[in-house]
Amino acid sequence: GVAMDAGHGGRGERSAVDPAVPVGPLEVGVFTVGVGDVACFQRPFTDLGRRLMSKAMDNRIGCAVLVQALRDLPPSPHDVYFVFTVQEEVGLRGAQVAAWAEDPAAAVVLECTGANEVPSKKDVSPSTRLGAGPALTVMDRSFIADRRLVRHFASTAERSALPVARLVRTSAAVRGPTA
Repeated sequence: GVAMDAGHGGRGERSAVDPAVPVGPLEVGVFTVGVGDVACFQRPFTDLGRRLMSKAMDNRIGCAVLVQALRDLPPSPHDVYFVFTVQEEVGLRGAQVAAWAEDPAAAVVLECTGANEVPSKKDVSPSTRLGAGPALTVMDRSFIADRRLVRHFASTAERSALPVARLVRTSAAVRGPTA
């Protein structure tokens, strides 16, 4: 989008035919936006009671879960690595690099997924629902999870009385081969 001032279109609003992005009042020499400049939406953290909402909530929740797991992890005779990575939306590239660098016996990727309560034309069996527990990815278009790890995580959840959904996606690749 391009910068526009409050005078553009009368009220500084976006429309379906106008790709301009409102950036607030512009004053010469104070705030300048040009073609090719990077911009982002400012989206505040919002507490909705039983739900939270913010930009990059999946990343924030993933970090919080890993930090808590680090706190709760008992001493182990094994080397255990917790890695905070990037580019999970494009094939878990950061996780792949970390896994290749350390060459672990197993790599587990923690990534949040959206609730899939309404079937699409391609996926007719939604497997995740808001508030119904974490999702355990079994497969997507790009990989099939190791059956032994899926069974291990599912039985651990069952012993802990933790509801878990088995996520199967055939219309999208949301995980990478390292999951």
